[in-house]
Amino acid sequence: MSIPKIVLSLFTSLLCGNVAWVAWAGGDGWRGLVYLLLYALATLPGWPLGFWLFGRRHAAGWVAGGLFGYGVTAIALWAPMALGVASPLVLLGAWALVCLACWLAFARRQPLVLLEAWTRRDTAALVLVLLVVPLLVGVPFARIGERGDDGTRHYRAYFTADFLWHIALTSELTLLQLPPEDPYAAGHQLHYYWTYFLFPASVAAGVPAPLAPSIEGILRVNAACAGLLFVGSVFVFTWSVAQKAWSAATATLLAVLAASAEGSYVLWRLWKTGEPLGALRDLNIDATTMWFFQGLTVDGLPRSLWYTPQHAGACALGLIALVVLTRTGAYGTLAARLVSGLALGLAVTMSPFLGGAFSLVYGTAVLMDALIERRRFLGVVLGHAWAALPVALAVAWVLLGDVLEGARGALVLGFVGKARRAPVVTMLLALGPLLLPALLGLFAAGGHRRRTLPALAGISIGLALFYLVSLAKTDPV
Repeated sequence: MSIPKIVLSLFTSLLCGNVAWVAWAGGDGWRGLVYLLLYALATLPGWPLGFWLFGRRHAAGWVAGGLFGYGVTAIALWAPMALGVASPLVLLGAWALVCLACWLAFARRQPLVLLEAWTRRDTAALVLVLLVVPLLVGVPFARIGERGDDGTRHYRAYFTADFLWHIALTSELTLLQLPPEDPYAAGHQLHYYWTYFLFPASVAAGVPAPLAPSIEGILRVNAACAGLLFVGSVFVFTWSVAQKAWSAATATLLAVLAASAEGSYVLWRLWKTGEPLGALRDLNIDATTMWFFQGLTVDGLPRSLWYTPQHAGACALGLIALVVLTRTGAYGTLAARLVSGLALGLAVTMSPFLGGAFSLVYGTAVLMDALIERRRFLGVVLGHAWAALPVALAVAWVLLGDVLEGARGALVLGFVGKARRAPVVTMLLALGPLLLPALLGLFAAGGHRRRTLPALAGISIGLALFYLVSLAKTDPV
């Protein structure tokens, strides 16, 4: 059944209105709308790449283009800083040069990956899913740092840690000098993945104060925009597997809103013990498996929207590479492999661990497909060295920039500590409502093996990392 144009227009207007409200409320009024436009410009260099990959008539091309654009813009801003020649004018020139180069090199090319036609029904489902982002972040972002009756500013929940840290980090980067100094340890180099924050810092440093929001406002609007691209990428990947708009929408909303059964478990405990529902205010629901079972925890996707948009960006880029595999498998063209590798490489620069995890998922899916097909196995696998090349360059960039120095020994490998405590119950509580339907859906789509392999590889690698990789600080051997 086709979606009437007026219904689609209503959905789209509702989404645009909500995004504008988030930018206004979180970005210091009309200045937030200015930053919304600047964010759109930051994605501009990636549009021809996204269109080259999936086509301009497909939502996947626009989502991929936005993600590529933000990552490429960050690298363009990094180069003058690394060379010690950064100034607002130089940064603008570097961005414009990279933008021009991308449009001249990649515009008007035929899509590398042929996805099924995108329909009005697909657009309606995507817009409906994207509405969840402003609904989730709007009020929390508007209340970050709000003043009480006595003038005290209030930062609640994990905004007291992540958001204040990101303010300090961005303030340090506004100096336009690399390597950045640790804002909490004067005289010490900052060892943290700061790529995501280069664009917000450049805007804060280069746009006149009357036009740009405060750093807090910039970070709020930037996170909201990053959240839209992240949820959009989740939908596009799910759509590429399910091939049904409303099935993909339902699955995406389930992943964002109801992936965990921990809240239901806590409600059941409160009912059983006769405690008031007000006790929920004193409990971190996402840590239920740790509080009651001393087991591992899994952060829900809303936490990425609220607290760690840099990780969401890395995951979104990784998902774009997996969308490619749902159609090409191990046998994509050289260009498709290179662009997939670019997505994974940019993911590594945003969040090294998550970018590396998605690279591992990509490689596993390639191996699975090549093993099943048994056609030119060795040559095909070695041919994906072209996809690994951008990842290797990103890893070298991370290491040479000392982004992760001091991280050695931070991880423990093996089925140890919290991983051994109620492992099945922990997994079912933290992921059951999402994992079980996902497995059923993949089983139902078994006739389309190539479409399902990236998802199967992702589940396998994700569970392996969940149980076998832990933080040494909190989970000693």
